[in-house]
Parts: sequence; C-alpha cells; structure tokens
Amino acid sequence: MGRLLGVALALGLVAGGALAAAPYDFTGHWTGAAQESGQSSAATVTADFTATGVKTFTGTMTVAGGGNQPVQCAVTGKAKKHMKVSLAATCDDGGTVKIHGRVNPNTQTVAGTFVEKRKRRRHRGTFTLGRSAGTTLKGAVLAPTASLAMLQRKSFVGTMLASLFPGAYAQSSGLVPVPNANILVFTIDNSGQPTSTTPIATTTSDSNGNYSLTLPPGTNLGSNMLVQASNSATPAPVGSSGQQSCPATQTTLDVSPISEYATRALIAAIASNSSTLANYTPDEINAIIAKVTALAQDPSLVGATIQDTITNITNAIDPEIQDDLKNAATPGEASVPEGLGGIYNFVSFSADDTGTSLSMNQQSGTVNVDVSAKTFSHSGSKSSVNLDEVCSANESTPCNRSFTRNTSSAPKSGDGSVTLLGGNQILFQPSSGDQGALGFYNSSGNVIVLATGDGLIVAFKQASSAPTLGGSYHAVQLDGSLSDSVTVAQGSPFHLGEASTGVDDPVTISGGTVSGTNSQNVLSKDITCQGGASCSYTETVSGSTGGGSFSAPVSVDGTGALTVAPSGEVAHKGAVSADGNLFTFVDGDPVGNGDAGIVIGMKQGSGMTNASLNGSYGFVSYEFGLGPGSRSLQGESGIVNLDGSGGLTANLARSQIRVNTGCSSGFCPGNAVSQNSKTESPNTTYSVTATGGVTIVGSKNTISGFASPDGTVLVFTEGHDGSGQNSDTDSQRGLFVMLK
Repeated sequence: MGRLLGVALALGLVAGGALAAAPYDFTGHWTGAAQESGQSSAATVTADFTATGVKTFTGTMTVAGGGNQPVQCAVTGKAKKHMKVSLAATCDDGGTVKIHGRVNPNTQTVAGTFVEKRKRRRHRGTFTLGRSAGTTLKGAVLAPTASLAMLQRKSFVGTMLASLFPGAYAQSSGLVPVPNANILVFTIDNSGQPTSTTPIATTTSDSNGNYSLTLPPGTNLGSNMLVQASNSATPAPVGSSGQQSCPATQTTLDVSPISEYATRALIAAIASNSSTLANYTPDEINAIIAKVTALAQDPSLVGATIQDTITNITNAIDPEIQDDLKNAATPGEASVPEGLGGIYNFVSFSADDTGTSLSMNQQSGTVNVDVSAKTFSHSGSKSSVNLDEVCSANESTPCNRSFTRNTSSAPKSGDGSVTLLGGNQILFQPSSGDQGALGFYNSSGNVIVLATGDGLIVAFKQASSAPTLGGSYHAVQLDGSLSDSVTVAQGSPFHLGEASTGVDDPVTISGGTVSGTNSQNVLSKDITCQGGASCSYTETVSGSTGGGSFSAPVSVDGTGALTVAPSGEVAHKGAVSADGNLFTFVDGDPVGNGDAGIVIGMKQGSGMTNASLNGSYGFVSYEFGLGPGSRSLQGESGIVNLDGSGGLTANLARSQIRVNTGCSSGFCPGNAVSQNSKTESPNTTYSVTATGGVTIVGSKNTISGFASPDGTVLVFTEGHDGSGQNSDTDSQRGLFVMLK
C-alpha cells in the first residue's frame, strides 16, 4: 500500500507540473488509482498540488487500499516537453518513488508509470489521475427586507432562527428572500479586505432568493473565502453596509444577518488574538456558525434592518462565540485526546413542548464515534410518553378540554457528522436533519456530555473488561412525569405533570446491590377552569419535598453497560466508566407509568478542597420551568472557569422554549410557543467539602452537587421557586454537568 501511495502522489504532482507548463493552472484536488505489478487490487489515490513555477510544482498525495495504513508522500516535479512530467517522492513509510507520466489536457487526466524503492527492493506499476470538477455552491439570500440596498425600518414577523441543519446554516422562515442580489465569491485577508477587485465567480439570486454557482476547477473552500450577497459587482470589505457575507467553508451557504454576524465575529477574533484566517479549519468555522444559529433564537433579536439584527445578536451571544473563536485560534483543528473515539455506552433524557403536546423520552444504547472520519452512529431502545390536548371549549362548554396520554417504545438508530472545537467542545449533527447536539468531552476522551435542543446525553467509553462498581457514591437526578388521560371539569383543579430533582446521598454499592437515601424536590402546577362567559383560568405553582430509602439489584457487563433493577419496576439501563468512578442510568418507565428521568452518580472523594477544582470546564444544563401563565424548557452551555480558590467566572449561552398558557380571550388558552436566547456571565463563588460535595452561589439560589475524586466531573441540581419579586416569578428544576 505504501508503495502505491508514494507512486500515486508523485504522479498527481507531475500532472500538475505538466499542465502548468502548458501553461495551465493545476492547483487543486485530483483523484485516481495506482496499480502495482503483480498485485490483484489497485490503491486509491488523492492528491493536492500547487505549481511553484512555469515548469515546477510541489504537493502531497495519499494512497490508501489493501488494508494497510494510508501512506503520505511529499513530491517535487517538473514539466517537460510534449506534456510529459517527472516526479520524485519521499514517503512517510521510508520509500522513495520516481514517476513518469503524460498529461491529457482535454480530459484533464494524467497517466504513466512509477518505480518505488523501499528496503532495497524495487516495485513497479502504473497509475492514472483525473482532475476533480469545480465545486458547486448553493443557498439562499435572506434579510429583513427584500432589498439589500433599501434598509428601511420595517416590522418583522416570525421566528428568526430554526434548529441546526446538517447541510446548511439554519435560517428563519420569517426572513424575506432577496431576489436579484449579486452573489460574489472572493478571498479576503486577515482584516476582512478583499484580496482582489475581481470575484472568483459570480451569479445572481433568483426570484425566490436562491442561487447556485460553480467555482473554477482547483478552487478550494476555506475560511479565507467568502460568499457575499450585494447590490454591487465589486467585492466589499467585511462589515460594509448593504451586503451580507458567509465564509465559504461548505457547499450549502445561506447568506443572512446570522452569517454576516459570524463573519464579523471571526475577523474581530483574529484582530484580538493576533491569529490568522488560515488557523481556522472549515469544520471549525462550520461548527461555530452552527452554534451561532442554535443560540440566536430569541425573536426579540430580530431588528428592523440588517445592522439592527447584527447588533442585537452581538449583544446577546458575542461573549460565548468569542470564547469559541479564541479557543479555535491555534493552527489546525482542535487537538484530539488519544482516548476520544470508539464505542460509548450512553443514556439520554429529553422533553418537548409544542403547546398542545407535551412529551418526555429516555434512551439507552451505544454510540460509535469515529474522530478520523468525523462521523458517528448510534442505536438503542427509546421509550416515550406524550400528552396531547384537544380543546373544543365554547360559550356553552367553556371548560371542554381533554388530554390523552400515549406511550411508545421501539429501537432507534441514526448517524451523522462530528466536529471538534476548541475548549474540548464537540458537535454532533444528525444526517436525518434533526436538531444537532453540542457539548463537551473530558481531557481523556472517555466521557462525553451533550446538550440537545431538548435534553441531555451522557456517554462513557466502553471498558475492555467489567468495571469494578463498589464503595461509597453520591448521585443527582432529574425526573419528569406526565399525567394520565384527563378531561377538565369546571371548578376542579388538574395538573399536566411534574418535574423533580433528586439527591442520592449517601449511596452504597456492595454485593450486587445499590442502596441509599434519596431526597426529592418536586415542582407542579394546579390549573382550574372557572368557566364563565369568557376564558377564566387560575394557575398555582407549588413545590414540595420528599424522599426515602432505596435498594435495588445492580449489575455491570464486560463493556460497562449498567442495569439497575428495582423490585416491581422495569430495569433501568445505563453505563459505568471504565475506572468505576462514574455511573449513569435512565430513571423511569414512560410506557408503564408515564415518567422518565436520568441519574448521574460518582464515587465519593477524600481530602478534597477548593483547590481540587481548578481550570476550565465545559458546562451543559437542562431545566424545566413553571410560572404563572407559562411553562418552559431550557438548555444552557458554555465554559466555566474555577480558580482553585473558590472563585468562578463563566460565559454561558441559554436557549429556552417557552409556552404561554395564559388565557386572555376566547375559551381556550393560547398555548403560544416562543423561543429566546441570551448570554449570562456569572462571577461568583464555590466551595468544596472533603468528600466532594460542591456548592455554587447562584443568582437566585445556592446550587448543590458533587465532584468526582479527581475533580474532572461535576454534577449539580437546581431547585428554585420563584419569589414573585423583581420579575422572579418562574420556578425551575434542573440538572447541570461540568467536564474538565
């Protein structure tokens, strides 16, 4: 394989040199095959090369096939008369290759022979390479108005941003398509200035704001290339009025105020970090823009003009995005821990609320993460409970509302792409088009936590043998339940479900049994329809505490898959870390009881202090909220810095789905769904007990939880009840996870 790789690499560079001598621009990407004499199968060849003069060129080529590791070669070449080329290659397997070929400029192919010398033996063969066609870019131009030039103030209806899309930057259906806009593709320098007044390629958007264009062969996508929508035929610097830009780092690119904000943020980061555009890989830029799209979901961020919108987004999420850009400023993609990747056991807990339908889901299974191929695939069993509403109230029957609970359980699988960002961030984007999951991995790569748009995922890398699960632990949990089917009766209170947090401490695992003490903090809301000539509802939010002792059989298999089997309940599936210090499992029976949840536990430490927690931690959280006339689901993510002395700072981006359950007219509550986002930057304190108990002074209350013995994993619960003062009316129950 190494011999074939070396040969192919050399050949690709030769072709580039020959074409350049024609003269011809051969910079670009080539693919083909190399066949060694006496071998039954050919090797796949890919090459990227650049001319260094009229008759000279250099480049690299990779050959893969036959089950061996791919071989990479550095090549120098020279173009000769009659479209002939010669190459010399030095490969990373110790071999050297001499290549001779001939270029066909009509078919843009090159073919010839090679001789490889490795370990004093010579190997001969033939090769062919073909030039890749130019890349096609497509997308849509969207703005607050249908003209980029006329930025008059105008009302804007609809939500600004949608969920993550794996093949494009998500945009809002409420944004107005911009027809007949000039689409320019060009490169920029580190300050955002065009490197030429002549675009690489141009087109115009159609009547629906859509565009499509093909780049010249050999033109590579990258962070220094822009797609710009403008009324001008000349490239404009980043930040100019009357235009919107987007880094050309993938083939589907929607150009909007969102992409323009991301482009400006990138240029600002380069200036502040003394970095360069070349330091940012296309995947890093794609992930950052996808994160911008996910976070800027607050409809109030939408301004009357492009600039108003960009300003609002900047004020809302810029600290969080600048953190990401700073972490990604070093050359190349984020370094990958040796342990990241492979098969993980995972559990997930999620919820959804459309206003007329509530649901909760839990899943356990395995996820295979391939960091080299940048892909993932998962499979497992998913159980769900849904509560659907029908409201047919009228003047005669003002309380005619009914709720029906449905359940389901079935295997679920899927796949998608994986992107790594600085700060140990990882982005999963499903190929199905479902919402992406953004989260963090720990420094060893053995633990991954993800915040989806509607819940949490916790994964531990599979062990090579059954982990030892035993000793003293403590744990936290987040649970929810949905009521059984109910029909509303006038004057009789009803509720739709509960959300609760729990603390399991102490927990002892010994002899195949887990036992301990649990304390719970439950949140619910009683609703009463009073009837009358118009809509009249009263809602009372309440919190309660409870708990008790528990005991259940527990077992772990050879991969670290966990089973907790309480008497009279369905088995709770989960996972254990390879060192036995961490465990997680789903906690509920959606099909039987209409409840679902997640538990995360860790071994007790000893001799721990504030100094045991220091450095940067990835943070994700998920919360249920109830307030007068509303309910909400909220996720948050970001970087938290602990100074080892009890000081905490952070930049956290929050995304919330809120349902207005108030009733001001008619006979049925409006159930209007809205989304909002904002950045929070807490500056507060924390404290640590000897066994790993941790408290953080929050803005509304003190948050309690636990740290792993090595201080790299932290979990917390939040149980806040709104005081009704200073706009603090909502109550929350939530779960937080932090990874170092």
